[in-house]
Amino acid sequence: MKFYFFTKGDKNIPSSRYRAYYIAESLEKLGYETLVMPATERGLKGSIKYLKILLKIKSDDVLYLQRTVYNKYFLFALFIARAFGKHFIFDIDDAVYEHSLLKTELLTRMADFVTCGSEKIRDWTVIRNKRSYILTNSV
Repeated sequence: MKFYFFTKGDKNIPSSRYRAYYIAESLEKLGYETLVMPATERGLKGSIKYLKILLKIKSDDVLYLQRTVYNKYFLFALFIARAFGKHFIFDIDDAVYEHSLLKTELLTRMADFVTCGSEKIRDWTVIRNKRSYILTNSV
């Protein structure tokens, strides 16, 4: 089993660091293989790159999307991968639905389950996806 994390940015971005990089490091200590990749590449080249990675994901692998993966080229690749039966976890640690409603709504509904940074966020997601769970960060 391998864990694939697609993030807003590199380890210098706080939400990416806490919601993906640190989790990946903990999983590696437990013996799992991980790949953390910022979804920042644009254009056709970016879409092809993401699609190649997404289509390589095996059925027992885990695909974890940090909330800010709103790069339209990544989303295009994700929709194609989903058509090929790929599954994913969608992580929301902020009320992004207040400024990116359509994308957040689509990803929340498409996800196999959603991890939420707070009870308030879970209240919003659970209406759209019953498999919504709280995964808080420490302060």
